[in-house]
Amino acid sequence: MKSIIAFCFALLLFNQSIFADVKTDVRELVVKTVDAVVDMIKNETIEKNEKHQKIIKLLKPMIDYVNFGKRSLGKDKNNKAKFDRFSKKQKRYFVKYFSKRENNFMVDILDKYTDEKVKYGEVTIVSDKRVKMKLLIESSDSDNEVELFFSYNKRLKRWRAYDIIVEGIERSKTNNNQFNAMIREYKTINKFLQALKKLSETAPAKK
Repeated sequence: MKSIIAFCFALLLFNQSIFADVKTDVRELVVKTVDAVVDMIKNETIEKNEKHQKIIKLLKPMIDYVNFGKRSLGKDKNNKAKFDRFSKKQKRYFVKYFSKRENNFMVDILDKYTDEKVKYGEVTIVSDKRVKMKLLIESSDSDNEVELFFSYNKRLKRWRAYDIIVEGIERSKTNNNQFNAMIREYKTINKFLQALKKLSETAPAKK
């Protein structure tokens, strides 16, 4: 009995150690990336379009566009991922157009920030494969809460974000509502992808 208790205790300590490492890894990734993005936003010596490209370059390593896109497409009536119905070529084009569209969305949102300060919250273990982290964006007139959701990418051997909640609105759900409407309208996957391509080519709104 004592040996079983000792084993369980050792396993508990081992798991706690793993989760502590996960929290540290995710927090360091977020802080490093967001601090760099904030510095870029405040840099007034760089032309706007160049600044957008630099911001996207900073954010890309933190985002899992494939899983983010799959989550945004959602599931069919048989509870199977719609993404899995795409051919390899269609999957490739979807990720390409989706990532470009999300990058435009992100720089469009970030263009609105000026003197805001970022407060980093705790990293929370959602499951053995998923974690989330809260950020608070403070400005002179309001505070906005942001939640980032991460999963472990085995191929890349690092944690990457697969969804974001801004001001209580989950981005993947917003995408899912729009994509479902588009799929109903255009009927076929190829026509849906053509429409998504046009959306991805829409430049961020000029301020």
